[in-house]
Amino acid sequence: MGDSRRSDGYAPTLQRSGDRARDDSPLYAAGTVLAERYRIETLLGEGGMGRVYAGVHIVLGRRVAIKVLLHRYADQPAMVERFRTEARSASRIAHPNIVPMFDFGETPLGEVFLVMDLLEGEPLSDVVKRGPLALDRLVPMLRQVALALRAAHEAGVVHRDLKPANVFLLKGAPGEPMRVQVLDFGMAKLVEAGGAANGLTAAGEILGTPEYMAPEQAVGGEIDRRTDVYAFGCMAFELWCGHPPFAGANYVTVLAKQLDEKAPRIGELRDAPAGLETLIARTLQKKREDRPKDMGEVLDALGRLAEEEGIAGTLAPETAAHPASHAPSSTALSRQSTRRRVWLRRRTRRALLALGLIAAGAAAGGLGWRAFGPARAASGPATLVLTTIPPGATLIVDGKPLEEPSPAVAQVQAGAHEIAAQLAHYHPAAIKRTVGAAVSEVVRMVLERDTYKMELSSDPPGAQVQLDGYLLGVTPMQVELDPLDPHTLRLERLGRRPWEVLVPQGERRTELRAVLKRRDENEK
Repeated sequence: MGDSRRSDGYAPTLQRSGDRARDDSPLYAAGTVLAERYRIETLLGEGGMGRVYAGVHIVLGRRVAIKVLLHRYADQPAMVERFRTEARSASRIAHPNIVPMFDFGETPLGEVFLVMDLLEGEPLSDVVKRGPLALDRLVPMLRQVALALRAAHEAGVVHRDLKPANVFLLKGAPGEPMRVQVLDFGMAKLVEAGGAANGLTAAGEILGTPEYMAPEQAVGGEIDRRTDVYAFGCMAFELWCGHPPFAGANYVTVLAKQLDEKAPRIGELRDAPAGLETLIARTLQKKREDRPKDMGEVLDALGRLAEEEGIAGTLAPETAAHPASHAPSSTALSRQSTRRRVWLRRRTRRALLALGLIAAGAAAGGLGWRAFGPARAASGPATLVLTTIPPGATLIVDGKPLEEPSPAVAQVQAGAHEIAAQLAHYHPAAIKRTVGAAVSEVVRMVLERDTYKMELSSDPPGAQVQLDGYLLGVTPMQVELDPLDPHTLRLERLGRRPWEVLVPQGERRTELRAVLKRRDENEK
């Protein structure tokens, strides 16, 4: 979604990845009444899965936001159930920093809809576009988000798509304390007391936004509250520095960075208090066990930071959450108790390009969830996410080059496969990998530089050799050079003029002979 949705009132939308299908859903006009109780006023925004309208409850006069699933998904149980999950997730938490979801219904055409408060204000994705936040504004925001996530986790809900676009800064009256609310629980994972998760996520599907996706989420691993801790760190990084820690030209590039690259320290980009730098660095650890174990630890760190920086007075007092009276029944929850592993699957180059466009839209807050095509049966192909260090290598799978350089995605049948990588001025690399059906694996290959040896001699011999300022020995000798860098060779001998030459980048000379002239030009 673009700027067309911007108004004083806002509610989140859902977006589906890939090519958009033909829009066969009705656009409800102002005055349309849904379920005999909600009158539509205006369209707020539209995504790949649904539209969001501003409306009003006919009897109560309460202004609401109504999210309507597009008609073409009405007969797709998985899409409808995911829509219900958003209502179920938000309704079971009941926290002042989470937008309440209080009704669920169906249009005469069979489209499901959910109803929430109509918020006035703007998402943090719009706030940060105006520049990084000051500390006395950032810390209260982060604290309220952490309080919301702690309440969600205690209720057995993992958000899975926390980002600035899904946190809303409410417009309050002059003098009122700042308040934010967390939105869009459409991708949330419901975890029961026994540890079982809902089974909405199928093989071949990955949910989330790449710039805020934890490594375990990017490869379809187990999701828990520390996954939200990582996304919280990515969001905090962006609010302080003005951009997320990882970005790239397409979806796969960003995922590869989330997996392989260490996040820069915020102090390298903008002066930061030590407490804030330490907290964000901890939340962005690749291994889950190295992050804060829960939002309680994050809240403790934020409290210490506020005290150290003298801004504790900006923190609003914590408001206790109350159990939701309309929480889902145990029967409804039990239907979600089947644990299914999330596997990463990607389409061809065309799909990658489309997903790159979707990722760009996500930065503006228009992405609610991503699906990589229909769910795959366990007998389907495996997916390999191929990365090289450095990136940009030509990838060859079973003798056939891929169209995209690394990082890239390849789908292969179950069994043994040979994967090779080639990059100029690096030694070729090749590995063998055996994969099962319908699995997802990340394959990393570290390429070694292809250095070369040069035979260096001089007339007369015995000259001292310096390579890039370092003394190596005397001629004749063999020197090892890296073609990726230019090099300076300097030879010196008593009574002779120094001799110096620049070996350009990319050159591979195997022999070099230097003639050192006498200092007295008249001498023979």
